[in-house]
Amino acid sequence: EVRLNPKQKPRYGLWVLAGTFPLIALVLYLAFLHYLGHSGEFFARLKNSRQLPVLISVFIIAVFLPFAVYILIRLLERWKRGKAAGVGITATAKILSAAPNGKKLVEGVNEFWGVDLELEVSILGKEPFRAVVGHYVPVMDIPRYQPGNRIDIRIDPGDRGRITIL
Repeated sequence: EVRLNPKQKPRYGLWVLAGTFPLIALVLYLAFLHYLGHSGEFFARLKNSRQLPVLISVFIIAVFLPFAVYILIRLLERWKRGKAAGVGITATAKILSAAPNGKKLVEGVNEFWGVDLELEVSILGKEPFRAVVGHYVPVMDIPRYQPGNRIDIRIDPGDRGRITIL
């Protein structure tokens, strides 16, 4: 039995921390200098120095580079999910279990509940396998996603862990 979980919890908080750490460190350093009474000397020395543009550019890169990498990673993941929906192999899956994951999405008057579905995927001519997929289910469609029901899915041919529910 192969158990795939394409909905791994990414660690985006590390990228946010990496982006805000230089800013927090600078604020704490300036607060420490102010506490010691040396902040006026620091700013006077920095103003007369020719290194100010270099320090500003290094600071901007240190803060914005992690955020740029974070955005690129998110776009790449979104593109990979779209690839499974666009060029995937159509298959049927039997729902083995459906467990609410506590997430909720509201778009206007429509409400979607987050559910982790354990599926038995059947591809024509291949052995069935199991996979776990996170999915947002419209409240009105909850009876359709009960154990034992069959749903149509698409699987990325390169990575059968990438599953899109149709």
